[in-house]
Amino acid sequence: MCPFRFSDNRGIAFIITLGDDFVAPKILRYKHILNSLDSVLDSLPDIVFFKSPEGVYLKCNKKYLELRGKTKEEVLGKSDHQLYPEEADFYMEMDRKIVETGIPVEFGEWVQYPDGRQIYVHSIKTAQYDNNGELVGILGIGRDITEQKLMEQKLAERECYLSTILETTKEGFSILEMNGKIVEVNNAFCEMTGYDREELIGMNIRNIDDKFGSEGISNNIRQIIEDGSTMLDTIHRRKDGSNHNVEVSVTLLDRDKKLMVCFTRDITERKLEMKEKESLSYIDHLTGLFNRRYLEKELRRLDNPSSLPLAVLAIDVNDLKLTNDAFGHQGGDELLREVGDVLRRSCRDEDILGRAGGDEFAIYLPRTSKEAAEKVKERILREASETRVEPMVLSLSVGIAIKKDTSQQIRDILKEADNSMYHDKVQFARARKQAALDKFLEIIFTKTPYEKLHAERVSELSFALAKEAGLSEDRLVGFKEAAYMHDIGKISISDSILNKPDKLTLAEWDEIKHHPAIGYRILKGVEGYSFHARAILYHHERWDGTGYPMGAKGDRIPILSRILAIADAYEAMTADRPYRGKMSYEEAVEELKNNSGTQFDPELVEIFINKII
Repeated sequence: MCPFRFSDNRGIAFIITLGDDFVAPKILRYKHILNSLDSVLDSLPDIVFFKSPEGVYLKCNKKYLELRGKTKEEVLGKSDHQLYPEEADFYMEMDRKIVETGIPVEFGEWVQYPDGRQIYVHSIKTAQYDNNGELVGILGIGRDITEQKLMEQKLAERECYLSTILETTKEGFSILEMNGKIVEVNNAFCEMTGYDREELIGMNIRNIDDKFGSEGISNNIRQIIEDGSTMLDTIHRRKDGSNHNVEVSVTLLDRDKKLMVCFTRDITERKLEMKEKESLSYIDHLTGLFNRRYLEKELRRLDNPSSLPLAVLAIDVNDLKLTNDAFGHQGGDELLREVGDVLRRSCRDEDILGRAGGDEFAIYLPRTSKEAAEKVKERILREASETRVEPMVLSLSVGIAIKKDTSQQIRDILKEADNSMYHDKVQFARARKQAALDKFLEIIFTKTPYEKLHAERVSELSFALAKEAGLSEDRLVGFKEAAYMHDIGKISISDSILNKPDKLTLAEWDEIKHHPAIGYRILKGVEGYSFHARAILYHHERWDGTGYPMGAKGDRIPILSRILAIADAYEAMTADRPYRGKMSYEEAVEELKNNSGTQFDPELVEIFINKII
C-alpha cells in the first residue's frame, strides 16, 4: 500500500496498492484491479501516470491524456523518447536519479494544452517498490497550480518593483521601532544623514533628531498609534554635525510589533525658497519690476488726496504675439525684459512702475500733472525707439489718465488710461505690423542674400501661374505680396543653417521644416495677409501627401500653395545655392515633369511649363 501526500501536506491525495510482483509482464493478471482503478484515477483533478522501471508508460488518467492531447492507446506501452522526444532526456535523467537515490523529486513546468492554453504544473515523481523492496516503477502526480504560480510571479514582481523604488527614490526610507531604534534604511536615507547603513541599523533616531521623544514628537507618536499616520516637520543632524530641514511622513507598519515606516524628504531648499518668496512676492521675476500684486497694493495707498494729481500710465508692448510667433516665447521674454529696462531708464526713482501681466505695464506718478505725464510718455517712446533688440522690433503704446480730485473713482481712471492706450495702439497698428514684416524680410535678405531675388522671382512666377490657372480676381488680391513673403518663417532659423554648404543634419532639417508654420502664424495676424497665410502654411506639401508640415495630399492642399510649390521649386533649381550649382532651363523642366503627380499638381505643372516659362 502506497499512500501519496500532496507536497503542501494538505493530506493524502490517494492510495495505490501494488502487488509484490507488479511488473509489466504481469499486467493482465491484475487487469480487474487496474480497471477498477481507472475510474478512481479519472475522477481525480490531478495528473497521474505510472511508468515501469524501464520507462514505459503503464498507466495514466484522463487528466493526463487531456493535457497531452493523446489517447490511452497512443501512450500506454510507449517510452518518453517515443512520446516526447524533445523533453525525453530531461524526464529520463530525472527518473534515473529517483531510481538511484530513492528520493522523490518535485518540479514545476509550464505545459501547453493542444488548444494552446498553458498551465503551470507542479509535479512529484516517486519510486514505487513491492513488499520485497524491488522497484516496480515510477509514480508521477501533477497538479495545476497556475493561479498560485501567477500570484507568486505578481508578488515577486511587486516585491522587486517596491525594492527598486525604495532604493532609487530620492526620499529617505526607514523603519523604526516606537522607542526610536532604526531597523531598516535605504540608500537615500544614508546619503541624507551621511552615515553608512551598518552605522544606522540599531542606532536610535534621537542621535539624528533631537526632537524625537520630546513632548511634541511624543504626541505625534500617540497620533500614529491612534490614527495610523502623521506628518512631521523637523530637523535632522548629519554625521558631520550640519543640520537640514526634513519633512517626515510616518505610517504605522505593524501595530503588534509597534513598527513605523518613515519617508523622509529634505526640504531645506523649500524652506529657503519660501523665505525668499516672502521677500520676492512683489517682484515680477521676468523683468525684475514690481508685479501686479504690488501695483494694486500701491494704488490703494496712493488713492488719497495727498497724491493728487495722480497720473496713471497704461503701457502695452505692441505685437508681442508677432514676436512670439517669429522667435518663440524666448524671444518674447527677451523683448519684455528690454521693455522693463526702457521703463526704468525713463522714470524717476520715486515713480512706481511694474508689470501688470502679459504684455501690459503700468506707471503711477503721484502729484504729477497731465503735461508732466506727457513728457514721461515722450521719454518712454523715445527710449523705446532708440533701443535695439535685433532681430526683434520694440514698440510701445502708452495711454495716460489723470485723477484730479477725490470725486473720481480710481477704477474709472484705470479704464480711461487703458482706453487711451488702445486708441494709440489701434491708430497705427497696420503700419506698425507692415514695418515689422519689412524688418523681418530685411533680416532674412541680409542673412541669405540670394533670398531677396528668390522672393521676387517666386512672387512673379506664382502670380503669373495663378492668373493663367484661371483664379478669380478676389483670390489674387494680395497674393503677389504674400508670395513675396512665402519664406518669412525663416526669420527664426539661424543663418549658419540657411547658408550651410554641406548636407543638413536631421536636427537642422527638422528646424527648416518649421518655417512654413512660423510664416503662417506671423502673417495670420496681419491685416491684408491673413487670407493668404494658409497658402504659406501648405507651400511645402507634396501632391502625394509626403510633404510637410501637415502631410496634406492632392486637392486637400490649397491651390495657391500648389502654385507656390511649383514656382518655389523652379526658381530654386534655376538659381545658384551655397550647396549646389544651378540647373539649366531644360534640366529644371525635366525635373518638374519627373515629379509631376508625386511632388506637384500635374495640371498646374503642364500650365507652368507651357504658358509661364
